[in-house]
Amino acid sequence: MRASHLQTWIPLALALGVCALALAQQGEVKLVAGAYPGVVPGTDNCPAVPASPNAAEPTITWPGFQTLAGGGSRVFVQSTAPLGSELVRKGRTLKIALGPARLSHRNNARPLDTRFFDTPVARAYVKVNKGQATLYVELRRDAEPMVSTAPGADGYYFLYVDFPGVAPQVAEPETLPPAVPEAPPPPQPLNTPAAAGNVEAHAQGNAEVGASANTASGKASAGGEAKAGGSLKLGF
Repeated sequence: MRASHLQTWIPLALALGVCALALAQQGEVKLVAGAYPGVVPGTDNCPAVPASPNAAEPTITWPGFQTLAGGGSRVFVQSTAPLGSELVRKGRTLKIALGPARLSHRNNARPLDTRFFDTPVARAYVKVNKGQATLYVELRRDAEPMVSTAPGADGYYFLYVDFPGVAPQVAEPETLPPAVPEAPPPPQPLNTPAAAGNVEAHAQGNAEVGASANTASGKASAGGEAKAGGSLKLGF
């Protein structure tokens, strides 16, 4: 094995051994062969390649990504000293100037592909140019980040770029049209049995009245003629 490979793997093995011992004593996380949980904010997980905390020159020991409660997500950077947090936004690319820093290992420059998570972040990576480190965060949709810094365990520091979760859309209640009052029932047609009986009775009553009137008229006419005859007779 080459000397350069030994320089890489020996610190890594020592770091994993120290992390495994510390976590085994706490009983929080059990490490198995071939499985390394990585750095997670809020835990005592050591970076794969350790560095001396509080060194004069900040060293970036771990860039990472995690999902948060409530649907949020976070890009974070672990370092041995506080980093800068100046944010410059250009379209859907965020640039956070971390200031003078170096990477503890070249693997820390590999992009974080987060396309398969429910997050506005598509990719994130750290780039060092002429001793100045910059965190790039590429978004796949518009989102408002919140950048903050905080001390971590064992003398390390964290820079956080948090994104809120998307609130679920609530369907608006369906608006029903106003109720139309029912129309009154139509009038009963005259060809019903009850109506026919009324018409028949009404016609019969008119016929009786007409017959009575004709009888009285005849009687009056006859009387008139008798009276007239008497007048003629008196005239002689």
